[in-house]
Amino acid sequence: WFAIDLFATIPWDIVSLGTGYYTLYRLPKVARIWQISALISRLQKNLDECMQRTMNETQLSSLVMFLYSLLIIVWSSAGWNALRYGESGYHSVYWALTTLTTTGYGDQTPVNFRQTCYALFVGAAGATFSAAIIANVTSFFHDTEISEDNTEHKLNVVKAFMERHQCQHEHVKKVDDYFEYIEREQEGLNEDILLNKSIPDNLRSDMLIHITQSMVLGCDFFADCESGFIRSLVLSLEQRFFGKQYMIMTESTPADGMYFVKKGIVEILGRSAASMSAASDGTPGLKVTKRLEVDDSFAEGCLLSHWETNPFLARAATDCELWFLSRSTFNRLVADFPRVRALLSQRDADTHLSNGRRASAHAILKAAAKARRNRAVFIHPDRPFMQGWVGLILLVMLYNAIALPLRVAFLENHTVSSTWIALDYLCDAVLLADIVIRAVFLAYYDDNHLIVERDKIFRNYRRSHRMKWHIVAALPLEIITAAVPTMCPLWTLQVWSLFRLNKLFRLPEIVHLLSHVETTLAKKAGIKLPRNQLRVGK
Repeated sequence: WFAIDLFATIPWDIVSLGTGYYTLYRLPKVARIWQISALISRLQKNLDECMQRTMNETQLSSLVMFLYSLLIIVWSSAGWNALRYGESGYHSVYWALTTLTTTGYGDQTPVNFRQTCYALFVGAAGATFSAAIIANVTSFFHDTEISEDNTEHKLNVVKAFMERHQCQHEHVKKVDDYFEYIEREQEGLNEDILLNKSIPDNLRSDMLIHITQSMVLGCDFFADCESGFIRSLVLSLEQRFFGKQYMIMTESTPADGMYFVKKGIVEILGRSAASMSAASDGTPGLKVTKRLEVDDSFAEGCLLSHWETNPFLARAATDCELWFLSRSTFNRLVADFPRVRALLSQRDADTHLSNGRRASAHAILKAAAKARRNRAVFIHPDRPFMQGWVGLILLVMLYNAIALPLRVAFLENHTVSSTWIALDYLCDAVLLADIVIRAVFLAYYDDNHLIVERDKIFRNYRRSHRMKWHIVAALPLEIITAAVPTMCPLWTLQVWSLFRLNKLFRLPEIVHLLSHVETTLAKKAGIKLPRNQLRVGK
């Protein structure tokens, strides 16, 4: 691109000082339009690397189409204006837009041969132009995302299969919950299939180690084991999903492996002596004896001995992603590491002798972290308050997005009423409170661990690059204009609104907030909005 840049940079318009035609000599600047696609590709890469915002191919092509459409309209109107002496530029743009879109109202028509030939050329190009735009817009709204149409199609196929085989309603419900979890929590990506079929073995090993090593290394049962055994174990784990209130370990089926908790909360259930005669369907007479969270594990004992009955039951308190190590896989692994089997057998015996009260450094640290979390004052990101707060922020942003441009454009003769001031500053108070909540109280997840420390919450908010835009949007710039009432008549609603346009800096968040509200409605209220209508609405 060096030659094009150099050619476009040379100040050819200096020649116009002696010859005239200043604009004509600046036409070489247009040569750089050939770089538009390359610059947009660089923009796509920078957004992905610097801001973690992915622009897919459909969005990229839509942006390119939009820019080239502007160029075609401007150039077509310029040519028409050159052929129509004395016609205003606005009328030329109007003619170009109606001709290129094949609307052609007929109020502006060619009056000579040159204009007729030019109109024929633009009209012929306009048919292709309109078809390209319509095709691109249609592609944008019907683009098949991994998390949408494909997941829904797979669910329908599986449901048809289960209906043909007359599967029980319980099994159908579990499959439905699984696909809903895949779409909601994993954006439609089936990680197990992705890792096993779409990634080479060497990369698959690296990814599995990254995903599961914190669970295995945090398990006291495998402490001090050989690194080779730990690596083999990590690569042998199987991902499993359990919906909320599903039984993981039941009385009827002895466990044949242990579980690691990657996401969610698991309840360990025990039966008291007074309730031994109660029903044995997995719920009556049971009480929660322990709640396991991220990186915890359970049922390690069944790896070393065959359980005829489960000493406890396990239930998913929330939607859970667990990783499973079967007894057969474990036996295959320890066959190559005899010292590991001896170590684990001794550790299991010591645990039984101490009645399970063996406390490790890892367990002590987790208990201390849990105690700190219980003492901390924070707002949980998944609790109803925060979900309702996100909806309120969305309403405030929609109010600013609609009211401010409307008032700037059309209400120049209106004075600022107390109603407008009250609404505006009520919205400002909400946005200021949102900054405080996000900077001080809003906990966040880091690798499925809930972070509640205030210094970490603030650092995370600052690193997200949203903080500066939130602060800019919260500034009351309209108050500054009170110092110069003669230059800026603050009592005019149009000027008041003009100096409040900084509130629109938060508009890019609207799509994210809409997705959050959509997820909340689907998860909490069971309201699933149709995909096509939702995308058109966005």
